[in-house]
Parts: sequence; C-alpha cells; structure tokens
Amino acid sequence: MRTCQPTYIESAFADDALKNRICNPIAPPIVPRDWLRMLQVELSNRRCWAEYPEIDARMAGSRLDPFAKSARVRSGVDGEATEYLQRHPSNIAPATSKLEDFLSQ
Repeated sequence: MRTCQPTYIESAFADDALKNRICNPIAPPIVPRDWLRMLQVELSNRRCWAEYPEIDARMAGSRLDPFAKSARVRSGVDGEATEYLQRHPSNIAPATSKLEDFLSQ
C-alpha cells in the first residue's frame, strides 16, 4: 500500500489485527541490504492483498501502483509482457524464499 492507501483499509475492515496483517509497514532503507527487506515485506503484503478481492480490485484501479497499471496496459497486447505476467505468480514463492536466505546471511 502506498502512503495514502491505508485509509482505505481503515475504512473497509473493522478488525485491527487483520488491518495490521494487511498493511505491514515498510520502513525506508538505510543500508543497501534494506532494499531486500523492503521487497520481502512488499511481497508479503501483496500475498495478503490477494486474499481479499476488494483490495485487489482497488489496487488494480489505483494510479499509485505502477506494477498493476503496467500489467493492465500490457496484458494481452504485448506478448513478452503477457508471458511474464503469466509466470509472475508462480515465481513469488521461490523469490520470497531466496530473499529469506539472503537476509539470514
């Protein structure tokens, strides 16, 4: 979620524990390794959002999510991008595992 989007979560969900799980904060980077940690939290958050169609729909229509916007524009039009977008979901779990390995070193 971008900075302004947690307001949607606050208004759409009543349970505080659920809201905290959906919007795990991403601390800004201080050292280069922090970029990996940020990506790890981002992937975890996106996995949570996928469980809730209303969040997925909101993100798909958001101008603040460059990935979703690019996917909408290119899917079905750009063959290479469409192929990538079809592979993307199956690569999230292995990528998350690799991030955990890198961050544990």
